[in-house]
Amino acid sequence: MKFSDIEAFHDIKGTGLPILMIHAFSLDHRVMTGCMEPLFVNRTGFQRIYFDMPGMGMSPSCDDIQDSQDMLDFICGFIDRVIPTGDFAIVGESYGGYLARGVAYRYRERCTGMLLICPVVYFDRSKRTVPELKVLEEDTMLLSELSMLDAEDFQSSVVLQTREVWERFNAEILSAVRQADFGLLERIRDSEFSFDPDEYASDFNQPTAILLARYDNAVGYLDGIELFKKFPAASLVVSNYSGHNIQIEQPELFNAATNAWLDQLKISGIDLEK
Repeated sequence: MKFSDIEAFHDIKGTGLPILMIHAFSLDHRVMTGCMEPLFVNRTGFQRIYFDMPGMGMSPSCDDIQDSQDMLDFICGFIDRVIPTGDFAIVGESYGGYLARGVAYRYRERCTGMLLICPVVYFDRSKRTVPELKVLEEDTMLLSELSMLDAEDFQSSVVLQTREVWERFNAEILSAVRQADFGLLERIRDSEFSFDPDEYASDFNQPTAILLARYDNAVGYLDGIELFKKFPAASLVVSNYSGHNIQIEQPELFNAATNAWLDQLKISGIDLEK
């Protein structure tokens, strides 16, 4: 595969069925470890594979990556190295949800399940249906303590503007955004695959879960509902009390939905102890 020689930062935890965790645009693996790892404290049988895409987190940038098709080629090359054979599942958050569907399209004989967290349905922003941001909770004292830049970033997408949410937003999201290569990000922004990643969806009968948020002003939720209709084995959760960062703003709902998906993987006939 093209870009297969890029040395990406990655962290592999546990043993069992591999689950590839694909983070969001401009972020890194921390947004995935932060929400996913707590679920495996008392759960066995799954190998979790976290990595940073080029130009994000601790992975070097790559001038040859010009669009989302190139980024998908990179991820497929990474898969061929770390999961060369056998079944695997995918978790994708935001832009990672768009890339996850591209991976499932290419590896549909091996992909045994997919979890999409506030997924990008259309990476071209002009195609999206998004609501206005609606602030549901606001800690004015917290906001007064933040720098102008931090407050602006926090308030741009978060509807529960509390101290607890801020601490995770800062650690798992904002810290990654501040170190990303925005030259690479601007090159790939709004670029879409040369194929329809959902063309196969009606034949994808593996456990699938799609988590959406009613006040997600980044990717919206209406497009996600239409995406859900394409997958015959999908479950759908729409939070009415969060924005784009559902895993941080509604952790109990996120944990319940994700644990249900993991349970489905476990009973789907796969030997998780391999």
